[in-house]
Amino acid sequence: MTTTHAVSTTVVAGITTVFGSDGLATVAGLDGKSSVYDQSSGKATKIIDHGKVFTRGSDGKMTPIPISLSSAADSVESSPGIASITAVQQPGFPGTTTTEPPRSNPSQQTSASSTAVSTAAVVGIAIACALAGLLIGFLAACIFLRRKRRKTAPPKTSDVRLEPKTATSSVTDIQLDQFLLEATPDKEITMEMQSRGDLIRQHVESHYQTGSVPADASRLSQSLVDLGFSDGPSPFDAHEVAALCLDPGTRQNSLQHVLLRVIFASLDFHSRSGLSMLPMSVALFLNEVPLAESEMSGGSRVTSLAFCQWRRLSTFLLHPDRGQRTPLPADKVTLASQAQALAAALNTVLDVFTNGDSVSKTEQTRHLEAVIMECAKLGYVLLSHPSDWKFITEDLDRRDGRGGMVVEAGLMKLSDREGVPYPSPRRVVAPVVHRASILRELL
Repeated sequence: MTTTHAVSTTVVAGITTVFGSDGLATVAGLDGKSSVYDQSSGKATKIIDHGKVFTRGSDGKMTPIPISLSSAADSVESSPGIASITAVQQPGFPGTTTTEPPRSNPSQQTSASSTAVSTAAVVGIAIACALAGLLIGFLAACIFLRRKRRKTAPPKTSDVRLEPKTATSSVTDIQLDQFLLEATPDKEITMEMQSRGDLIRQHVESHYQTGSVPADASRLSQSLVDLGFSDGPSPFDAHEVAALCLDPGTRQNSLQHVLLRVIFASLDFHSRSGLSMLPMSVALFLNEVPLAESEMSGGSRVTSLAFCQWRRLSTFLLHPDRGQRTPLPADKVTLASQAQALAAALNTVLDVFTNGDSVSKTEQTRHLEAVIMECAKLGYVLLSHPSDWKFITEDLDRRDGRGGMVVEAGLMKLSDREGVPYPSPRRVVAPVVHRASILRELL
């Protein structure tokens, strides 16, 4: 397609004439008809009438040429100035128009303006985010360096304060109390203590003779001394107890007294029995502690408090499952071995009163070991208790200088749950006492 440049344009009465640089003139009317004239001859060379194209042949006649709409549009566009000229009527001059250059599309200007604004906004947001990130990073670095300086800086002499020793100790105790073993209620301990007394009484009633037995009183007395009875003058010493055991009328009460006195002495935290039923580590420590006779039965408040605290901590540390906060459980194997040893020691006195056949002796020994183990379970409960306890195996209420024989042991509490000793012991379980007397000259 050839492009022709317009040299001049005139508009008269709505008819536009464009004079091209190739010597042709294109005339466009308002009726949609266009003609191309040769300026030199003044004859039309091409006519475009509503999509039909006519050209002048060599014979001077106008001949129609088949052409598509797109070709016709190209022909019009190839004419000088037709596609780019707009007729504008000048005010005051009817029929006269002037040409204006083509204007830009408003939508294109708006799009370009919007694109420019959007780009500027994105750039502004990016710069603001970058500045904010730098500011946050700077603040984080300042905080980190400040904490690091605090950790590495040596403490000032003026800031160091020594807390009182008592305050630190009290805080530690308060924290430990939340984890140490809990106390068994006194009511439950009372019931357990009474059941052990009944168990010992039933054992004596079922396994020992009630009639006269041939026995040497002095040998029996020595066996009682080996078990811990006193050899000197005291209420119910070894000689008196031996005589009461040989007497059929007082034998049952006397044998009950022998059993409870030896068994509970082996479980008493305050006694120093050679046949202890306490945990082996506890028994060994107690035997290593140098104590006077008065301290064994109570001692000073400081010593009592120290032993109470040590006992609580020891049972807590020996407990296989401290989180349960229950009394220290006994190791069955160790406890059975200790019960066998204690039963063998007791049988040095009791064998005289058992039936002679081997079956009866075996049954008596087996039942005696079971009684000892049941009493030991109660001993572990008291050992784990925050308060300090002591068994009552001697008559504390003497009447006219004549004491009675304890046939069922009692129990008293020596301190509160903090280990602070009471001004006087509190009796929780009263002992059962049998009143009897034997003249020394009759022994």
